[in-house]
Amino acid sequence: MNNSIRQFLNKSKADVISHSVKCIIPEQVSLPTNLHPPTSAFNSYTNKFKNAQDFYDHIQPIPFQTNTLPKDRSEIRGVDSSIHRFLFNKFKWKEYPPILKNEFMMIQFFPHHHIISNFRKSNIAFAVNIYTIPLFNSIRLRDAMNRYRGRYSNLQFFKTKTSPIQSACGRSQTKKLFRELFVKALQTSGVINKEGNDNTSVTDKLKGVYAIHIYKVPITTEQKDKVVQDYSAMINKIVNDKNIWNTLNQAARRSKSVNLQPVLPNVRFSWEVGNCKDDRIRFPFINMTEIQSKKSEYTKRFKKNANKQRNQNQQDIIK
Repeated sequence: MNNSIRQFLNKSKADVISHSVKCIIPEQVSLPTNLHPPTSAFNSYTNKFKNAQDFYDHIQPIPFQTNTLPKDRSEIRGVDSSIHRFLFNKFKWKEYPPILKNEFMMIQFFPHHHIISNFRKSNIAFAVNIYTIPLFNSIRLRDAMNRYRGRYSNLQFFKTKTSPIQSACGRSQTKKLFRELFVKALQTSGVINKEGNDNTSVTDKLKGVYAIHIYKVPITTEQKDKVVQDYSAMINKIVNDKNIWNTLNQAARRSKSVNLQPVLPNVRFSWEVGNCKDDRIRFPFINMTEIQSKKSEYTKRFKKNANKQRNQNQQDIIK
């Protein structure tokens, strides 16, 4: 031991190092006894399969692949990744007006008969854009940090602009939160057991794709309640407001002219395992007749434009 340390310990009035070591026994913790084993979405399968082909021949959809409203956040899925990028690049909010806008988010609703809804993975699907969330979850603070030119402006922090949304965990937790609040709004809005006056069920009106631009993540209980209230108001508007529904129908009809040809080759229409594949597993609500007609329509249009351009080039050469 160092001499200076030994002298310090010898001159100390109180023992710096206790010679008696006390062992603290932790209190006994009682484990919960009412935990339920995890359940699987495939528990509803009643068939006893002998081989893979037998399983393939008796495909049964899981709840979110049926015409029902979600009862849990896990029953709200997304859309194909290629369609996701196409949706946010093509349908700007000025051309396709949002149905809800507040300090937390902006939502564009694509009904079930919209061309985009063919590529949804669940009856109600979310396409979420989380890259609009500002640094520190505050637009004012983000702008103030961008304007800062003080003595610390050369620090690495001000150059990288890191954000929790850049992590997979941050993105996943944010999406889960907005799905969970939507399901809560469905349960508290009072429209689940209500039928529309035009003989169209509530489920048929609500199903489709909800494109959500997130501006701010609700943190406090009051903020989460505000999101649930706005969700509920949007749900009631879709179900009960005929003017809103007429506007959505007009937007869906206009979308029939949308050119999907550049993105369709990148869409994965089915899951394939060996020689087994099924289109219903990937997109359970897709209308392949509509998609095939779109492909043939785009092919004819492309050939017509190509022939027109070829004739124009020949005329230019002659001149």
